[in-house]
Amino acid sequence: MSSAVDRESATESIRAGTRLLLISNDAIRARRRPVAIVGVWLFEAAIALVISWPITRAVASSFADRPDGDAPLFADGGDALVTWLSTQKAALASIGATFSMGVFAALVLGTIPLIMLLTSLAYTTQDLRAPKVPHLAPFVARGFWPMLGVLGTSSLAQALLGGVGLGLASWVSDHFSERLGEARAGQLWVALVIIFALGVAVIGVLGDLARAAVVRFRANFFDSVRSGFKAFRKQKLAVFWSWAWRALVGVLLLGGSALASARLGGRPGVALAVLAVLHQLLVLVRVALRTSWLARALRAVDADG
Repeated sequence: MSSAVDRESATESIRAGTRLLLISNDAIRARRRPVAIVGVWLFEAAIALVISWPITRAVASSFADRPDGDAPLFADGGDALVTWLSTQKAALASIGATFSMGVFAALVLGTIPLIMLLTSLAYTTQDLRAPKVPHLAPFVARGFWPMLGVLGTSSLAQALLGGVGLGLASWVSDHFSERLGEARAGQLWVALVIIFALGVAVIGVLGDLARAAVVRFRANFFDSVRSGFKAFRKQKLAVFWSWAWRALVGVLLLGGSALASARLGGRPGVALAVLAVLHQLLVLVRVALRTSWLARALRAVDADG
């Protein structure tokens, strides 16, 4: 698009009742939508609270009579944690089932804020402001099922490729361990796992490009997948790097959070408050990185649309 707004698509949007205008390619930026980022963060925080609630209640009830609470679970060696897990098998089975259903529901429900986020990134109101919820509702209604199709297909493909990769890596490592030695066989296992992990990552990138196409072109499932493949084929290195560096930053932040948890975990008072704030800041930054990548995915499919 040469102008700040695609006028033809804007007219179509207005006729459809959305009263939204498409943003030019170079103007699709995460930093333009801070409220949307905070909204997704609040959604994820609420979902995490709901999912973790049964676990926190089980731990609280088990350690309610101890003066130091659940602090032993964070002790070096993990003896208290292992003991607690071994004595709570029935409760953990129930919690595991509830947790799994909660994660599944979160993935499905998470499609709604994802569509709203992508729409907010790609569109603006007639007075050049961020879209509000009433503006986003038609996009949610139209894009929900294609988005679920992309989620299910990409998740299944990633699971199958990851499973095949792990199985093949283990078989090759065991088969060549006597001929090459344990060390060489282990290196071969790592190399195969990395190769298949890259394949899983590529599927994830293709899925995000397809999600961007659902919103950008109001495409159905099959058209969005074709658009995603087309964009990736033409810009594969640039697009994959755009995803990879953000993912790497997220992993490094996660590692730093894990170190902080190891040092501050199990301590009451200020330490616990600091740890909670650090965790939420981490989630917020990761949402911002995810939003930045989705903006890049929108620009990629828009450039090749």
